[in-house]
Amino acid sequence: ALRRSRVATVVLEPKGRSLGMDLTFESEKSVTNDILVRKLIKGGVAAVSGKVFQGDRIFAVPGAPEGSSVDKLLEALQKCKDEPKIEIKIMRAAPNVSSGPVDVSVLTSFAKDDHGMLPQPAEPRAKTAVVQVFVRSQPYGGSDKSISGHRYDSVPIANGLIRSGMSCQLLHYVHDE
Repeated sequence: ALRRSRVATVVLEPKGRSLGMDLTFESEKSVTNDILVRKLIKGGVAAVSGKVFQGDRIFAVPGAPEGSSVDKLLEALQKCKDEPKIEIKIMRAAPNVSSGPVDVSVLTSFAKDDHGMLPQPAEPRAKTAVVQVFVRSQPYGGSDKSISGHRYDSVPIANGLIRSGMSCQLLHYVHDE
């Protein structure tokens, strides 16, 4: 699950041009059937549209409805380039406070929010992160997590670093990434 993800339907107009997206997906063992937009290619349909962003997750396209396998999504996306207009469904993570000087938008976060987190310093004297483990089979990600999905001590640790002039981003370890 993405942090406070929003679902959006995006209309693109390929008209024979490349969609211009560098895509990846999790392993076959993954519980999600979506494709991660790792990077947008300058001049590609997706980048020019301004409607698709790095970190978006594509989960439905023409010819591959929601719930389709990753293989079917990829095959359908390749066929779409000759269409005049296509609709793709994406999940997009909402912005969060722990965003900081290092772009981590392509990483999956299981947190629902960053409640209580201080804003990142504009010019940090060092860049740090707190890396957490989220146990998918446990409520809230484990007995050491609050309802937000973060460890009980992660936000106070991050705030201590932020108060001392350093940035601190809260990350989740995901072995597929």
